Amino acid sequence: MNAAQSKRVEDFLDKWLGSEGNERANYQTFFGDLCVALDVPEPPPKGSVEGDRYCFDKNIKFYGEKAETTRFADFYKEGHFLIEAKQGSTNSAKGHGKRGTKGYRDAMQQAFNQAKSYAYNRMLPSLPPFLITCDIGSHFEVWEGFSGEYGSYGARQQINLQDLAQPDIFDRFVAIFTDPQSLNPEKYRARVTREVAAELAKLSRWLEDNARSGESMVGVRLKPPLVVQSPPTRTKSLGEPSGDTKSVVSTRRNAKTDSKSQSAKADFAPRASISIDGGIDGESSPVSAHEVANFLMRCIFTMFAEDVELLKGEVFTKALRERWIPHPQLFKPEIEQLWQTMNTGGTFGFERVLRFNGSFFEEATAFDLPKEQLEVLYAAAAKDWSQVEPAIFGTLLERALEKKERSRLGAHYTPRSYVERLVRPVVMEPLRQQWDEIELELKRLLETAAGKEPTAAQRKQATQEIQDFLTQLRQVKILDPACGTGNFLYVTLDLLKGLEQEATARLVDVAGEVQLGLEQINPAQFLGIEINPRAAAIAELVIWIGYLQWYFKRYGNAAPPEPVLQAFGNIECRDAVLAYDGMEPDLDAKTGEIRSRWGGRMMKHPVTGEDVPDPSDRVIIYKYLNPRAAEWPKADYLVSNPPFIGKSRRRAALGDEYLEALFKVYPTMPEGCDFVMYWWFLAAKLLGQNKVIQAGLITTNSITQVLNRKVIDNSLQENRENEIIWAIPNHPWVDSSGGADVRVAMTVIGKKQSIQPILLQIINEKWNGEDEVKTDFSRQLVDKIHADLRGGCDLVKAKALRSNDSICSVGLVLFGKGFLFERDNLNHFEPEVCHPFLSGRDLINGVMPDLVIDFYPLSEDQARNKFPRAFQHLLEYVKPQRDLIRDPGSRKKWWRFGRDKSELRSAITNLNRYVVTLEVSKYRNFFFVSSDIRPDHKLIVVASDDAFILGILSSKTHIIWSDAAGSRHGVGNDLVYNKTRCFDPFPFPDPTPEQKQKIRELGDRLDSHRKQVQAAYPDITITGMYNLLEKLRAGTPFSDIDRAYNNRALVSTLNQIHDELDKAVFEAYGWQDLSGKPTAEIDETILERLVALNAERAAEERNGHIRWLRPEYQAPAQVQSTQIALTGIDVEPETVVVPVEQQKWPPLPKAQLAAIRDLLRTSSGEWTVAQIANQFTGKNTQKKLDAISENLDRLEWFGVVIDSTESTLREREDTGITYWQYAELQQTA
Repeated sequence: MNAAQSKRVEDFLDKWLGSEGNERANYQTFFGDLCVALDVPEPPPKGSVEGDRYCFDKNIKFYGEKAETTRFADFYKEGHFLIEAKQGSTNSAKGHGKRGTKGYRDAMQQAFNQAKSYAYNRMLPSLPPFLITCDIGSHFEVWEGFSGEYGSYGARQQINLQDLAQPDIFDRFVAIFTDPQSLNPEKYRARVTREVAAELAKLSRWLEDNARSGESMVGVRLKPPLVVQSPPTRTKSLGEPSGDTKSVVSTRRNAKTDSKSQSAKADFAPRASISIDGGIDGESSPVSAHEVANFLMRCIFTMFAEDVELLKGEVFTKALRERWIPHPQLFKPEIEQLWQTMNTGGTFGFERVLRFNGSFFEEATAFDLPKEQLEVLYAAAAKDWSQVEPAIFGTLLERALEKKERSRLGAHYTPRSYVERLVRPVVMEPLRQQWDEIELELKRLLETAAGKEPTAAQRKQATQEIQDFLTQLRQVKILDPACGTGNFLYVTLDLLKGLEQEATARLVDVAGEVQLGLEQINPAQFLGIEINPRAAAIAELVIWIGYLQWYFKRYGNAAPPEPVLQAFGNIECRDAVLAYDGMEPDLDAKTGEIRSRWGGRMMKHPVTGEDVPDPSDRVIIYKYLNPRAAEWPKADYLVSNPPFIGKSRRRAALGDEYLEALFKVYPTMPEGCDFVMYWWFLAAKLLGQNKVIQAGLITTNSITQVLNRKVIDNSLQENRENEIIWAIPNHPWVDSSGGADVRVAMTVIGKKQSIQPILLQIINEKWNGEDEVKTDFSRQLVDKIHADLRGGCDLVKAKALRSNDSICSVGLVLFGKGFLFERDNLNHFEPEVCHPFLSGRDLINGVMPDLVIDFYPLSEDQARNKFPRAFQHLLEYVKPQRDLIRDPGSRKKWWRFGRDKSELRSAITNLNRYVVTLEVSKYRNFFFVSSDIRPDHKLIVVASDDAFILGILSSKTHIIWSDAAGSRHGVGNDLVYNKTRCFDPFPFPDPTPEQKQKIRELGDRLDSHRKQVQAAYPDITITGMYNLLEKLRAGTPFSDIDRAYNNRALVSTLNQIHDELDKAVFEAYGWQDLSGKPTAEIDETILERLVALNAERAAEERNGHIRWLRPEYQAPAQVQSTQIALTGIDVEPETVVVPVEQQKWPPLPKAQLAAIRDLLRTSSGEWTVAQIANQFTGKNTQKKLDAISENLDRLEWFGVVIDSTESTLREREDTGITYWQYAELQQTA
């Protein structure tokens, strides 16, 4: 702040400080003068710039059912601030009342409420980072909205007008007008946190490098790594008394024999161990990498304690600078002395040291460091540790301390805003709603006559309301059963502390001067389960750092109670899913020998030179003793980000024996579901037992795949009071285990509420150049969020149709790349067993596929004798891998594919071609391929050569269905076509012969067009075609490159074919009203109609009417009987009735009578006893059929139903079958 700026501020204050009057008359002049004082541009006249992004009296429109209303925000700058002004007085009731009175306070709170309603208005392009109210002449009240919300009135920060003369306040206001993001605390703290983690990584790397090379430190001799297998122990709390600090870590998870810590999955990879000589007495002791991490964590907390003045006088930094860097030999004894003092309390040098705890610094040993590394430690100490962001510090610290992860120190981490996106609906919104209700109650309690102050009794009652809420906040328990390094727990603590601060501020507003006790939200309320001991220790450290940051915000420099760190034991180091009493080697039941399996090491094959499994590398197979479901501590809210381990990675990550125990303990869980779904299952179970209020989890977006979806559906069916109350089906994320970008789903489950569930869909994503993707959402209130995380109609209820049976399948599973070879090597093998093998990449790129050796259905002897060259190739390239595979069938038939798919082979026999689509793809397309081609398991096969089928599948109708019924996969967010949900329940139309032929011709045109383009231009890909088609349909102007691509790919013609095909398919369904309408307008309508049609077809099939897609293959016997019937045998089938959804057959006669009556009353047409029976669950026993007949007789006696057989004999042959119809419907007809 220079002299000129100071002079401008002085002039501004001389004019406005203490002013009174009418806000409407003064506010524009006041803010104009403020701009001059800050030396920032004044707003242009309203209406002179399109959109009025910076103006006075910003138009804010509110839309009602019948009309719109326009209001005006006093001062607005897009992306910066929104300000509402008032003006009070000091000595009179002018303007908005005398300052300090109830009327004035109410006016200022009303200004906040008004400004907040404007800021959240959907017509504004974004939420302003700053919300400000101003009493002209007195002060500003400021709220920050970087996190997406401002909080309540109690979250304000008051800045008096005269404070503008202070350089830091002046600079802050200038930044609000010019660069508000520079004030975003998350970004600043993230930068500081990255810097300190980088310095720690240097020191950690040096320790490990010297341990490897054997170079000496100051007085330290290094030895080769020593690893001793020992049972794990639970990681101690920061305040828990210490045991043996020299315990070592085992090299492999399956070497552990004691599981009280339940650390079965903590150590998948070996941990390095370092042996360091004590130096002084020449004795050596084994030191693990875990102890190196503990040494660095003690350094971290010491530096943090110094910067928040828990350690006075910069004792650590000063000692580094003045004693330890000049004299490195003093570092180890003196830092140990400091830590011993921090453990017990006392003095160090001339400074008093608080007592911290009894384990974190108890027996805390240090390492001798040379001058260069002490300088690295000094560089870290020079950072501002008080500004470390705990939300990301844990992740970065773990990367800094773990050798395998250090290369990812600069990788993306999960941004705090992503974590908040789940924590807010789970924890904060219910509590915020309670607080908002209390604010309304306070207004009622403090109501007085005009100009009167509330009575003492009113204030007391209002005070009690706030204190009761604060008491509730300080008893809330939060559980994260996969807490990692604690970022979810810390963010929840931080948000709850913010709400606590708001409530405390309101307490002061209401009660005046109050004595604030030491009771507050504390770390004991935040419970975690984490299997990794180091991560669990970091989580506890992170929570304490976050708590102490808040403590000093509230109490200034006042020292906290001792011990500073208490032994709450709130972070448990154990398995969150599986509990057990121990592990022991598993014995073979026949031989009595210890079982073992391949350990994963590869070797060079002596003949082929290829990498093959080393059969001598064996590891012991352990079994879990008394495995059972893990129990979770009682909590009010649950929020978690469990590990992302899909089905394909589970065995490598967890081990066969762990999975076997898991499946045994959770028999109702589908064995093929993702590991994360066990957390979802347990959370839903706790909710059903009323042990948590709400639960929110992060899962991969594969949660919508069939087996994962089944877990959700079963859990909600078991506890019908539970429902998904909030969800984001698809969201960008950063996998903490690898720093990689992934796609996740967020779900919140709770009790059914009066308000509708909220479904958020991302409509725009933009990388902000830092560590997160900026996302825009559409917010939809729905009647129900289904198991597939959709609103609207419930696709999960759609039933698989028999008409679609047996012709759709995944492709062939090889279990060995040795089956494949390039076309150039065809002369090396017998051509009779060599076939083209089509992969998804080949299909998209339009290239000639590799060849595959296919011995189906030959035995081993037949393959060896008839095709010896091909057999020897598989013997050398496939058998070594198959010998060690877990699947006994694949080991035994090693010369055959892992999954031969005999049903698929049978289905495509006698076809010249069949339809394929990629299981996972950006766009959903279907293609014909030759029946000689063997399809990869990443392809979905539809065994039909009819272009009518291809046309229907390629239409908008089926694409919308498959996109909604399927799921998403991977960072590319690609579509997944699951045949059990996308194909099996899909109802095909029943077209006229002319409609069917038209669709058939268009299907052939579509397939031929794409193949001709790729044949003419091999560089044209299917993805490239449809990328350009998407731009064309969106109306995006083509670039020169696009136009050149279009001239070759003929995308405009492709678009025309699709449009004609969509129209023809709509006509076949009888949905001409949908033709020509944009997909966004009709997709839900299409889904609703398809679900309804599925229900009709399912009911038809229960009545025996099946519309086979390939009747000659799927039902040859029925085709034959139909042909016989056409020759003259009089067999009259029962009338096909309008179907309804199958109902439960009531057990009691009275209920049975009512059910039959209601069925006929709500359904037109004539019914037979058998048809009625088919509408109810259960087998059609003779007892059931007799009961229906008897009830129909009773209903006829009362005139409710009519036997319509006789009246309709003229229209049908007499088959002896009785037909019934509801009387009123018959009369209407």
